[in-house]
Amino acid sequence: MNSKNEDDIYRKLQIYLDSLPIDYPETESGVELRILKHQFTPQEAEIVLNLKIIPQESVSILNLKYLKIFYSLHFILFFHNHTN
Repeated sequence: MNSKNEDDIYRKLQIYLDSLPIDYPETESGVELRILKHQFTPQEAEIVLNLKIIPQESVSILNLKYLKIFYSLHFILFFHNHTN
């Protein structure tokens, strides 16, 4: 994952957190992104973006995880087959 994509994920997470009652505003210095990068890997940030505030059954969270794995593998195989 390149730096631009990582920055986009962290910015989306900041916007999401800012929409919650706790607030997490954007700053001119970008310190909020540095904090998020310290607290979350890019993969963890993506997981947070897919979680709901309302409790979910672990089965639905697990299904989301496997769905992402399926799409990732599909993309890798597609890319591999079309570059060789």
